[in-house]
Amino acid sequence: MESHESGLNNWRNYHYMGDAQWTYCKEIAMQTGQFSPSFDAYIETSRVIYNDTKQAMPRFPGGPDLYRRRTYHNIDRTKATFSVREPSPL
Repeated sequence: MESHESGLNNWRNYHYMGDAQWTYCKEIAMQTGQFSPSFDAYIETSRVIYNDTKQAMPRFPGGPDLYRRRTYHNIDRTKATFSVREPSPL
């Protein structure tokens, strides 16, 4: 457990928490007085993009990994909307 916890000091590692990361971030923001509507919108948009990426992942190990090259555009954090540009197959 200690090695897992120590890896969370880098924001890029929070995906290891899965869906619990969104509530965790909001709780920390509330406890530190940093929570705001704009922060909530940022977290919600990040959650929606994260889930979209998860849906695009292959269903089995070794499957096509085109999802890694998807790019997100026109991100509207007030509505948690975006557009996705799919990579062309190799």
